[in-house]
Amino acid sequence: MIKFLILFVLCLQPLNANELNWIIGESNSLPLALVEKGIVKEGILKEVAEAISKDLNKKLVFVVLPRGRVIQFLEEGSADGLCYIRPEWFKKDKDKLNWTDVLFINREIIVQRAGGKEIESFKELVGQPVGTVLNYSYEKLESLVGESIKRSNAPNMISNLLKLENERTQYAITDEFSFRYFLNQKSERLKIYHQLGLVVEELEIRCALSKKSKVTLDEVNSAIAKLKKKGVIEEVLKKYLGTPIRLKNAKQ
Repeated sequence: MIKFLILFVLCLQPLNANELNWIIGESNSLPLALVEKGIVKEGILKEVAEAISKDLNKKLVFVVLPRGRVIQFLEEGSADGLCYIRPEWFKKDKDKLNWTDVLFINREIIVQRAGGKEIESFKELVGQPVGTVLNYSYEKLESLVGESIKRSNAPNMISNLLKLENERTQYAITDEFSFRYFLNQKSERLKIYHQLGLVVEELEIRCALSKKSKVTLDEVNSAIAKLKKKGVIEEVLKKYLGTPIRLKNAKQ
């Protein structure tokens, strides 16, 4: 009830023209964002938003929201925008937002424990338990496998990878950023996993703006382009993700 009242009050308050009100999902975790008691502490999304707001000469104000409130806040103009989003994830609502140029590329990948034969084709996953996250949809992977995968669900991405570490599964589907961050936390993990990702899909990650945003799409695209040219975004990714892993495409 208290959380609802706070969100209601936020909706009623007029937005300061010099502020960039930027959404961070409350369920995010590192490397994207660490949120504690409604405060954004660190992460890729925090540092990227700070860099964008600095370029736009705006005071950055984070708005921490559950995923289900994001579209409402943007439609109402109660927030200006957010990053780490794709039109494909909001199919019925994508036309309600303005979409920036690509911010960076992440990849959905299959990873596995070291010691076994590296898989070459998605068909090799038929009948094999694959570590997955509860309530996540894996349509692209299932289209490549040719049938429904044998899911071994975990509550979140870290739990999914820990199941692999503890030999409860041999394979897991994750994303490159999460996997690289996970490996980077403990050096001994480099011996447990193949430092290899079999690419399921490339994910073009963007930012999205409210159609009532106080900043224009051209302004944000210009800021992103400058940050890329200066190497700012590359440095932020390097800070949280560490050493790149090998990536390969599957054999047909």
